[in-house]
Amino acid sequence: MAYGLLGSQSVPPGVTENAVQQAVALGSLSGEEVDAQTFEALFHAVALDPSFQIPIWFASAIAPSGTWIC
Repeated sequence: MAYGLLGSQSVPPGVTENAVQQAVALGSLSGEEVDAQTFEALFHAVALDPSFQIPIWFASAIAPSGTWIC
């Protein structure tokens, strides 16, 4: 999907690139692959707001840091 968007030049390349970056960030945080439906949702979020980024609170909820000692 990203390749097709970049090739078609129907949207500014920066929008597609930001959507790819957000998908990579989400995939890294969750440890899961980002499917086409999720990428499409990220793309629409970035298209509506080019400064869109995965929220910090979401990142901390997915990838907790530190070790719990009981």
